[in-house]
Amino acid sequence: LDEWLRFDASLGLLAVGAAYVAYKQLQLAFDGLRADPVGAAQRWQARPGAEDFTARVEALVPGVPADDWLWGGVAGLGCLAVLLIGLLWGIIGILELFGSAAYGC
Repeated sequence: LDEWLRFDASLGLLAVGAAYVAYKQLQLAFDGLRADPVGAAQRWQARPGAEDFTARVEALVPGVPADDWLWGGVAGLGCLAVLLIGLLWGIIGILELFGSAAYGC
């Protein structure tokens, strides 16, 4: 049980860390989108789809580089992956709990 709890706590800390990194990377972008959502949509639609995607993302919120969007997205996906692993780990923990209750400690 100790190992299971230690790994579960580690997953929780990793998820919080990844969510914090995503928040810090995307904070300026979200502030820009919140301040001018219509302008951001117009800037996005003003760029044709055949153009470079990086230039389109940089035009979405002026002043926010594409690397911030990239690393924020990577951290967000990492957080989701850790949460999925945590969900599977929780299912394993419940099964172990039932097994130890049925067969004794």
